[in-house]
Amino acid sequence: GSLAKHSAMPTIKLSSSDDKIFEMDKEVACISLTIKSMVDGTDDEETIPVNEIPGNILQLVIAFCEKHSALKKENATEETINAYNQEFVNVDDDTLMHLVLAANYLDIKALLDLTLTTVANICKACKTSEEIGRRFKIECDFTEEEKEQIRLENSYCEEK
Repeated sequence: GSLAKHSAMPTIKLSSSDDKIFEMDKEVACISLTIKSMVDGTDDEETIPVNEIPGNILQLVIAFCEKHSALKKENATEETINAYNQEFVNVDDDTLMHLVLAANYLDIKALLDLTLTTVANICKACKTSEEIGRRFKIECDFTEEEKEQIRLENSYCEEK
């Protein structure tokens, strides 16, 4: 029994903002540069708090990191990775925005690039800024005068 224990990957535990505990391979967790810097001075038994991220989102982030680590190990094609990524970001807008925030906080470049590209593509598909605002539940708090001022200052952006 002790031989198998030594060959197993070292693991770490992460706790989410809603106190859910996730155990994962230390190597995979270190895809997050934020976690990597937190792990570097801690005892392996310590649970690392990720208080900014709720459990449902942290679970998705962990799944992303584990899948990307596995795909890298099996030398997956770009096509296979892209197919996984497109499926991964096929989520509701609220989840997508939480993933952007989590990827940014955890400093996971591949996930941040993927989620921000997805948000940008959604925005490009929208016809107006109002449509983007409705889509992402963004309240516009500008007065009509402020809106007009912005339109004047940015008139070069208007389509002719």
